[in-house]
Amino acid sequence: MSYLQTLSSSISSGASDVEQLKMSGLNVLTRSQGSQWNCTSSKMQQALFSEGPWLFVGMPNVVKVWNTESGAEYSLNGPVGQVNALESINDLLFAGVEVWDHENWQCIMTLNGHDDVVKSLRCWDKYLFFGSLDCTIKVWASTEDGSLEVIYTHSEEHGILALSGMTDLDVKPILYCSCSDKSVHLYELPTFTDRGRLFAKQEVQTLQIGPGGLFFTGDQTGLLTVYSVYMASRLMAETWPRLRVQILIREEQGDVLDSL
Repeated sequence: MSYLQTLSSSISSGASDVEQLKMSGLNVLTRSQGSQWNCTSSKMQQALFSEGPWLFVGMPNVVKVWNTESGAEYSLNGPVGQVNALESINDLLFAGVEVWDHENWQCIMTLNGHDDVVKSLRCWDKYLFFGSLDCTIKVWASTEDGSLEVIYTHSEEHGILALSGMTDLDVKPILYCSCSDKSVHLYELPTFTDRGRLFAKQEVQTLQIGPGGLFFTGDQTGLLTVYSVYMASRLMAETWPRLRVQILIREEQGDVLDSL
């Protein structure tokens, strides 16, 4: 399973779905051409998610679904506004606040709980975390009758832009929460204990976990920042919140700067 959070916003009307994706900077290759994806666009706003042969793209008022093996494609109509958050769990697709069945691609549930746009959602253990511009993270869990309900609400002073997570050196789960005040908050789960903050020059719209204790942030200046949890923990065991930047990549220049 992989999480690709971005796609160009320049989707043109009147063209086929594949042509629209090509126009927006994503070169879609057919099965006969191989299973490669070439993202070249620097304008990245739509939600993009893949699982197995399935590719899901959140767009205004619709979720586009492609099967890269069979060539099948579907349009899930029903969402209102831009779909910013996608996740697939146990043959269910979560698209914003709507839940879709993989088998027949029907909306089977709408989760009402946020007062503003849901920007990100993540699954941890048996829980779903929804981050919204209403300045809350809501934790959902399944009930005995199979429905979902909010079991905990965490409030921030600013809107939630992105969520991600990984374990620290003690194998404790850490939730990364990007807020509209240009910071990324770190919380230890399940208690939401504050583990510090990271700061950026502009809003961090994308959080991605990498291998070997690396995690990545992408902000609105076009800067991709790579952090090393393990090296930071060794060098600054007593000052965990002040993680050091190991590599800075400026997208528009393509240069790599070592920072210690």
